[in-house]
Amino acid sequence: MNGLENEVRFINLQGKTNITGTTAVIREADLILSNDTATVHIAEALDKRVLALFGPTHESFGFRPHLNKNKTASVQISCRPCSGTGKDKCSQPSLLCMEKISVSRVLDEVLEMLESL
Repeated sequence: MNGLENEVRFINLQGKTNITGTTAVIREADLILSNDTATVHIAEALDKRVLALFGPTHESFGFRPHLNKNKTASVQISCRPCSGTGKDKCSQPSLLCMEKISVSRVLDEVLEMLESL
């Protein structure tokens, strides 16, 4: 790879903090990987790099990151978008729109974004 793999740390804080704590963590981060639009917008307000994952909703709805340095990852499948907020029940047996965003694609995007810091 590129030498960054030993320096990259990921922290999963799902359900473990509130908005104040989340903002404090984002302030210290080099890059935010999230599917939560609030997290994405807080990160952008703090001028952080962001990779936003989009599944049931769609970037064109306006919830995507807006700074040029930031990116989104999604896949085009026939049932997407299924919801304006992502809260509707999925018509598929599983969330294919999220599952089809490959881990290797996300890792490649993250490493590329970190290299450009």
